[in-house]
Formats: sequence, structure tokens, C-alpha cells
Amino acid sequence: MDPLNGNNRLQLVQFDSSVLSSYYSNGVSLGQGLLAKKIDNELLAGLADIDPSVIPPWQLRDSTSGADALQRIYSYSKFIDEDDPRVTAHGDDETFKNLFSLYVGLTKMREIASFVESGQAQSSQLTLLQNKLNNGLAETKNFVSKMDQTEVSLLFGLKNDTAISSLELPALLEDGIPYHKGAHITDVRDDPVAGLTGTETFDITIDTASTSKVVSIDLSAVSGTLNVDNIASHINSQLLAAGVSTSIAVQRNDEFSYSFDLKIGGGETATFGNATGTSGAVYIAGANGVGDGSSGFLKKLDDLAAGAPNEVFRSDIDTTEAADKANAVAVDSQGYVYTVGTTAGDLEGQINQGERDAFLNKYDGAGNLVFSRLLGATDDASGFSIAIDDSDNVVIAGSARGQLTTTAYGGGYDSFVTKFDSDGNEQFTRQASPYADDEALAVSTDASGNIFIAGFARGAVDSTATHQGGSDAYVTKLDSTGTLLYSKQFGDTGDDRATAIAVDNAGSFFVASEVNGNAIVRKYTDEASSQTPVWEHDLGSLGSDGEITGLSLGSAGNVFVSGSTDNGALAGSVAQAHSGGGRDGFVAQITDAGASASAGFVSYVGSTGDDTIKGLAVDAATDDIYVTGGTTGGIDGGGSANSQDYFAAKLDGTGASQFTTQFRGTFNHAGNGIAFDSDGTSVLSRLGLPTGTVPVGPPTETTSLTSARVGQSFTLSVNGETATTIEIKEGDSLTYLALKAKQALGIYGSVTVEDEVGHRTLQIEAKNGGVIEIGGGPDGFNALPSLGLTPGTIYGEPAEGEEEDQSIFELGIFEDMSVLTQQGAVDAGTLIDNALREIRDAFQYVTVGPQDESRETGPVSLKQADSERIANLQAVLQTVTSIASSFAQTNASSNNGNGNGNSFSSSSLYNLLI
Repeated sequence: MDPLNGNNRLQLVQFDSSVLSSYYSNGVSLGQGLLAKKIDNELLAGLADIDPSVIPPWQLRDSTSGADALQRIYSYSKFIDEDDPRVTAHGDDETFKNLFSLYVGLTKMREIASFVESGQAQSSQLTLLQNKLNNGLAETKNFVSKMDQTEVSLLFGLKNDTAISSLELPALLEDGIPYHKGAHITDVRDDPVAGLTGTETFDITIDTASTSKVVSIDLSAVSGTLNVDNIASHINSQLLAAGVSTSIAVQRNDEFSYSFDLKIGGGETATFGNATGTSGAVYIAGANGVGDGSSGFLKKLDDLAAGAPNEVFRSDIDTTEAADKANAVAVDSQGYVYTVGTTAGDLEGQINQGERDAFLNKYDGAGNLVFSRLLGATDDASGFSIAIDDSDNVVIAGSARGQLTTTAYGGGYDSFVTKFDSDGNEQFTRQASPYADDEALAVSTDASGNIFIAGFARGAVDSTATHQGGSDAYVTKLDSTGTLLYSKQFGDTGDDRATAIAVDNAGSFFVASEVNGNAIVRKYTDEASSQTPVWEHDLGSLGSDGEITGLSLGSAGNVFVSGSTDNGALAGSVAQAHSGGGRDGFVAQITDAGASASAGFVSYVGSTGDDTIKGLAVDAATDDIYVTGGTTGGIDGGGSANSQDYFAAKLDGTGASQFTTQFRGTFNHAGNGIAFDSDGTSVLSRLGLPTGTVPVGPPTETTSLTSARVGQSFTLSVNGETATTIEIKEGDSLTYLALKAKQALGIYGSVTVEDEVGHRTLQIEAKNGGVIEIGGGPDGFNALPSLGLTPGTIYGEPAEGEEEDQSIFELGIFEDMSVLTQQGAVDAGTLIDNALREIRDAFQYVTVGPQDESRETGPVSLKQADSERIANLQAVLQTVTSIASSFAQTNASSNNGNGNGNSFSSSSLYNLLI
């Protein structure tokens, strides 16, 4: 690069050391003040020869006053201002304007740090100053990301050779030994385990590739007290006698918590079953708090025959943000429990993709979390309902704004249904709707695995349906692979919706809906040919803010419907009267006679406050009814709620109350869903152990390990070449995804899944001097957020024998810099000072050219004449600094401390020449 090319980018100061000789020879006669003035004037005269269009802002005098620093800081509406005179005065060169704009903006941020660092800032001002700094940093990052980086590359942060995912993927099995961590059993190690009689038995089946051994455990054979150590000793003796490697150990989790850890032998799988002493249990899914302050939970209750149930465990949904709630819950044939809901945060290492994502959590009967899955779109998604088919596949339904799949269509909010297998592997997602808002509010399955979805739509759900106006209720049937079989749509010109659905084993389904403010239950034959129901039953008006929330099938043609209403005269004989205090929850029983229906009983659950039933479950063997919801009163006969409490209640098959338990708290709680498991409590759950085959090891598929969706993608570009698209396809393991990405990088990079302490991470590394640009996929299908990666550029270390690219400069600043304390301001100032130096170095690079060695110490690569001029300038600087120091000493002695002598500062001259 020619430093003195036609663009006239830099005119060096013609100033040689002969000038200094006259200064030295005249120093005494001119006097100290005159000498200082003469030096200053001579230097300014030399600078006048420089073309003003290329004088960078750091060579201009600072005309701002320190006295009004705070007022000036408050006045900054923009930090990066390309119209600032200090920028526009230097010509039209785009690179210079970018560098100068950044420099001026950073000096404004430096002023904030300096003001706090000086101790002048009051505590009441710190938050506003921090906000100002945050705005400046955001402007800077955005400006740098959009800069033309053709001549020089400027990085907002530091130059890295590796991009590391923020995802903490599950660690591989330690030493190759699968393990299972049990739930909490007891607070005191030596105490007997609660709920055990000592007569319980269960089996542990140990399978290998060639053998299957059933190990019988009988607690009556335990030696001594039935505490955790004695029980573990007995179990291990039986396993050892059977010749298997699997073993169990007592684990102390904290000062007051003990559980079992199960280590499964190499090549073995363990299945727990045939437990005696089983009894029913219910699981409640709900939310703590409301709105942005909410969080989800799962609670288990047993001893359901008692006057008050026993609380077995409560597990909070552990997300990184608030605005979470669990909406529904279901239990599979093995006793595993699933909750579905909505979260605004990340969950168990999976990253939220929008404002909200739907989530699915799986627990064992002892409360151990087995896995979590997030399902999201670009905007938001919510999970409202869940069902388990006869093969223990899990189906969830809800609504999404934005595409969940590449084949999705519709508009606004769309209904969706997603099917997972019992290991959490996604089988399919179907998202389809009219070009208007619609939502899937309920889901059920039949014995063949067909899926029935109920909800509402503001348009025709398919070509066979007719929109009646407003919102219509609808039912859609899919086969087990997600293929549409038929839809039924009904309602009037108002707003109607179907909120609950159940399927029997005789080829019919039942749907509860809100139509024109009334509670309507319909029975349909499972066929596509007719939109006409077999029968329709009107329970009456739901009144103000009433709703239908549940529908379950009992024995001998009994259909049960739940909801909330202020109408105390719904159809049916009254088993428990309405409280008259506003809304009450209700359960209504309808008798299905095949071709017709009749009202049975209606039972109200309420208090003097506002009461709602949100979830309904029925024991089909006994017709016992379990409900959960919310109350602002004392629904159990006790004191009123502080705000809103949640409750669990049991009714018998006639609608008579068996128990009502209110869970009180200091803030809002709600029970949103409830599920019944006839074998939910056993010796295994008392011991914190699962029922069924123990899951071991993390999943392998990318879509199971992360919240990434099939069809999402990201791009990789090497050394400015055309970017390669890396798309997530069905069945891609994370290691295979890494392999596909590695193939796009060739010798210039690698993509690996690295082992860390307790977890694994996905990493992209640049090598051999390669410059790798990481880019996102198209809107709605960008895989980077779900993989824990961000767009950016990484730079590989040069290969042996090659020189490093000197055109890359690092500002080295970060978005979390703080001026809330003096020390934070000192640190922020140091970082900004470094960024300012980098900009000056970048200016030197584009005007003078690359340096032979490091920019900090190496000589500038110039023509001989230009090198001599630079040397003269450096000599001037060194000499002026020496003279200034001498003047300062002379002034100090001549003033005798009175402060009235002549003064001289080299700082302005230094700033003019650096």
C-alpha cells in the first residue's frame, strides 16, 4: 500500500529536529512561558500543513468543559452520530467516517465512565448513567455489525477462534455406567421409610442381550429397621445372588434429603414392576402467580380414601424465566407422568425460541424428571392439552403463532398437534388452519392410535367444513401418523368453542363446547360422512365468565363434565347446591343411552368467594371424581385465601363430597389439570424408584437434545466464499449434524461435541487462518438460537509459517460493562481506552499500511523518507515531554507552592501527535 497515494490519505508533518536546536539555544532568554508558547505555536503551524479532511478526531483539541460533564452526558441522544462535525469535517471516505464515528461515540461513553470513576456521581444518578452506557454499547455493537469491513475488520468484542454453544447438553454416562437418581425418600437416614408396612414386594427384571433374570424383593426379609440403608443392603444382596452387576446405593443429597442411586451394570437394563400395596394417586398440574411472575408445578397426592389426601411431592417447573405454567397432565401405562404447558424461559438446557414455547415434561411416579422438551416458533406457542395412546405415545395440542414446520400453513394463531414416543422423540407435528386465528384446546386418542383434536376456529378448518361466523367449535381426526381423516365444525354466528373431548371404545366420541354462552355436550359417531351429532345435551347457560373445562367417561354410559358458572340451576338433580357467592365450580353427570342422553346430577364446589374447576379426572372403575381449580374463599370450610389458592376435591359417583383440600399460599395459585392413576402409589414410589424400564443415558437426536426443529438451518462461510447451508433433518444426531458442518469447513475448521464438567457443548473452531462466518437460517427456521449459537465471525490462528492477518482489530468491549460502582467504572474506562487505541491503530493501518510485527511495538512499514519523518515526530514528542517535565520541576521550586508560576502541559501536544 502506498501511504501517499492519489487519495491523499495522510500528509506527514514536515518538522525536523533542527527546530529543537533553536528552542534549546533560546530557552533561557525567552523564559519558560515564552518557550512553551513558541513550541506550541511551531507545532500548530506544522499541523496546518495537514489536509483537514484527514485529521482524525483524536488530533483535534477538546473544546468541551469538564464543569458541565453530567449535563452533557444527559444530553446524549445518540452516541454514534455520523453527522457530528468531528466526523463530517474529514471528507467522504467511508472507512474514515466509520472509524471517526466510532471514536467520537466511544469518547462519549468514556466520559460516563470517567465521571463515575472520579467520584462525582451520586448514587441516585448511577442507574441513569448505566442506562446511558447500555444505549451506547448497543449502538456501537449495531454499528460495527453493519460496517463495511472491506479495508479493515473491526470486532465489537475480542477475536475468537472458537464459537461455543451456550447449551449444556447432557453428559455422557460416567465411566460408561448407566445410572438413575431416585427421588427424595426421607429426611432422617435412620428413620423408617414412611408409608411402608414391611410386607411389600416388588420385582427387578435385569435383561441382557442373552438373558433375563427376575430378582424378587421382599421387604419382610429386611434385617432391622426399614430405613434406607437396611433396604439398600437387602436389595443389593438379592441382586448379587442373582449374578447381576446392577446395584443400589443411598445418596445424601443435602442435610435433610436421602434418596437411592441405581447403577446399572454394563450391558444390562433394569425394569421395576409387580409392586404390591398399590393404591390410587392423583397428579395436579398448575401455576404459581400470574402473568410474568408465574411458574409451573406438578403435585402428587395419595391416600385418596382418607378424609384428607397425603402430599407425596411437589415438583416446580425449573425454567430460566417467569411467565410459566403447567396446563394439563396425563399418566401412561407404566406410571410415568407428563405435563404440558407454556414457558417464556429455557428448560433443562433447551433454549426458548420465541416469546413463549410449549413444553413437555416427563416424570416417574416418584417425581424424578425424566426429560423435558420445548416446542417453539418464531413468535410464541402454548401447550393446552395432552393425551397418552395405548402404546404410551404422547400427544400434545395447543396453538402457535409462527411456523413450527416447513409445511405449516394458516395465519395468526394456528392449531397444532405434536406426537412424541415415550422416550421424547418427536414423531410428527401438524400445524394447519384457516387464514384466521384458531386454537386446539383439547386432545384425545382411541385404541388404534387415532387422534381427536377439539378447539375453535375463525374460519373453515378444511374444505369440507363451513364457517358459521365468529368463532366455531371444531373437531379434527388424524390417524396415528398425523394424516387428516376428517373434520366437523359447528356453532352459530357468535363465538363458540370446543374445550374438551373423550373417545369411547364403541366407535363414538363426545365433545363439550360453549355455544352462545351455553354448555353443550354432543355425541358423534366416528365417521366422516355426517356433521350431525347422535345426540346433543344442553346443560344451560354458563352465565357471566362461565366455562367448560373437562369431560371424562365413567362406567355404564356415564359422561362427566366440569366447569365454572354462576348459574345455580344447570340441568340435573342437585347433589351439592351452588354457594351463591359468585362463580362455583361444577361437575355434571349425563347418562348416555346410546341414541339419546338425559341429565343426571349436578354438584357444585364453591365458597363465598370466586371458585373455578379447571381440571377433571374420573376413576372409570368406581366413578369417583377428582377435580382441581382455584378459589378466593375458603372452599374447604377454612379461612379465605390471601389472594387465590388452588385445591383438590373428590366426589363419589353420586356427586357427594368425599374431601376438599385447599393449598394456601401468600400469592396466586391455580390447579389447571388433574390426572388419576389407579396404581399411582406403591412401594416403589415410596422408595423414590420408577415403575417400568429405567431410562438411561441422554437421547442422541438433535431434535430431542435441543429445541431445534426439523427444517431449521444455519450457514457457514469460509474466507468469504459462498455460504453452505446446514439443515437439520429427521433423525439427525447431534454428532452427525456436527459432521455435516465440519464438511463445509474443510481444513479451515472443525465442529465437535466437547465434554465439559458435568455436560457437553457444541463447538465450532476456526483453523489454519480460516475466517468462518456463522449465519442464521431464514426467518422462522433459524437453528442458531435453539443450538445456543449466535451469528458472528471466528478467526483461526495462522498455519505454521504463515503471517497473521493484521487488518483485524478488536474493540474488546462487552455489553455487560457496568458503571454502577467506581471500580466498575474504572474497568469500563480501561476497556474503552483500549477500544479507542484499536481505532487509532486501524486508522494507521488504512493510511500507512501493515506493520512488520505487532502493532504495539513493531516499526511501521514505510518508505525511507516517510520513516525519517515519523522518527522526527517521535523525537519531537520525546523532547517536548522532557522539556515539560523540566518546566514542571522549575515551576514547583520557583513557586514555593503558591501555584502562580508559568505552567506547561505536554498532553495536548501528545494527543496531537499520536
